[in-house]
Amino acid sequence: MTTAQDYTATAIPPVSSLARRHLTPAILWSGIAIELGILVRLLPLFQGNFPLNDGGMFYQMLLDLQNNAYRLPLFISYNGGDIPFAYAPFTFYLGALLSDFTPISLLQILQYFPAVMSIASLCAFLWLSNTILASPEQAAFATLIFALVPRTYNWEIMGGGLTRSPGFFFALLTIGMAYRLYRHPTPTRIVLTGLFGTLAVLSHLEMGVAAGVGSILCYLVYGRKRQSIRSSLIVTAIVLAGSSPWWVSILANHGIGPFWAAAHTGHHSWLNWLSWLSLSFSQEPFGTIATVVGLLGIFTLIAERRYFLPLWFIVIFLVDPRKAATLSIVPLSMAVGYFLSGSFLPGLRAKGFSPRLGTVFLSIVTLSMLLSSLAAATPAWDNPMQVLPLAEREAMVWVRQNTPSDSQFVMVTSTPEWPSDAASEWFPVLAARRSLSTVQGTEWLPNGLYEMTIERYDDLQICASEGAGCVQEWSASNDIQFTHIYISKTAIHYAEGRNPDCCIILRKNLSENPDYQVIYDGPGAMVLSHNPRE
Repeated sequence: MTTAQDYTATAIPPVSSLARRHLTPAILWSGIAIELGILVRLLPLFQGNFPLNDGGMFYQMLLDLQNNAYRLPLFISYNGGDIPFAYAPFTFYLGALLSDFTPISLLQILQYFPAVMSIASLCAFLWLSNTILASPEQAAFATLIFALVPRTYNWEIMGGGLTRSPGFFFALLTIGMAYRLYRHPTPTRIVLTGLFGTLAVLSHLEMGVAAGVGSILCYLVYGRKRQSIRSSLIVTAIVLAGSSPWWVSILANHGIGPFWAAAHTGHHSWLNWLSWLSLSFSQEPFGTIATVVGLLGIFTLIAERRYFLPLWFIVIFLVDPRKAATLSIVPLSMAVGYFLSGSFLPGLRAKGFSPRLGTVFLSIVTLSMLLSSLAAATPAWDNPMQVLPLAEREAMVWVRQNTPSDSQFVMVTSTPEWPSDAASEWFPVLAARRSLSTVQGTEWLPNGLYEMTIERYDDLQICASEGAGCVQEWSASNDIQFTHIYISKTAIHYAEGRNPDCCIILRKNLSENPDYQVIYDGPGAMVLSHNPRE
């Protein structure tokens, strides 16, 4: 009699000798996937000689680490200096050392290193899918999807990808090694699983959690044996011991507060597992090809009682809804590979269609997804993979040189979502002045300050199309006193048909208001001092 244990233990069948006949097309499609993946990850970097989108706070953290002789600082000297230096430190040490001992500058590290690690993640995914799926051809098709879905790389290649991208890379290695460990345990696999897990935690805590979740699922499906329990305990001990210099230091200097605050910023809800029903999480501009085919693969796997990938897909949305849009593409891409190679293409051949039809179909899908990925890098799609314009950077340098050091700024950029607001993040670094509306870093602060700052940010950006009254109402309702206001002129993220010149109405209204005085009016921004009448 077949039991549920039998079904879950054979979630994905092992590689068979029959798979060898797929080796040549598998190599071809794998090569195409890697080459196209490299292309879409590198092209956005050449918009300008500056990191994509975010990374301003990380730039300051790299400087702080160097200036503190590589001792972990207590606080980040960014935007007021009250943010704990609680971020996982591995890539900060790596980036700072690279800058100190090579000709590479910190800005160049933030510009290029995340993309290099995203390409490494693509290679790690190819290895992972070859580990889990039944044939190299399935793995090749899965890698093609992973290479071209924008969500797998858009946030990883930005300046802030300094931590996200290596964390993703090590999470993939951890899960792949855990899968192998629980299928065929060896001492080497125990050590490597622990090592990769440690590096995932020390690169990006959220990715460390993702690595842990994936590894636990590998254990539940494949490793429910006494030997696996012992292996799991050793791996856990390695990860805790290897990462302890960091988290023990944070607990000793700041207590549990920063971790507790950060843990409550993920928008957790028991309904999160249903969010995939929107079909928009992959952020494909031209439809949802990968999402729809991936879900067909998920349902096919469930129908065949192969539960590992479907479970992994759903659990990601439950455990980490904030990062689920990225992480869920891993099992979803594998489900695409399983469906195409294991069901769709064999089905065409079984019905008497020429194998060339399958090749034509895959070529059309590949071309469509490539065009979709290239379109995702254009401003018309409200895409965050943009560089802060030189004109705005020059305006910020002017602020540094011509305003009092204790000035308190608010930023109006009209950016629809704060993570995409490069100006607000880079301003405290380039202008060396405090921005009262910048969100970055507040996730580590207590008393719900993170959610409160986001709400303030959103309300302030509404003023971009209104007048001085909107700004004053915002100031009064939030009890925020500011000395200057910075208004962007270059709206980086604009939808098709929208005027790319930000905040014309607000700039005109404030420049005519006696409570404000224009002190800078350049091509990138207008800066006004705020001197309210008694």
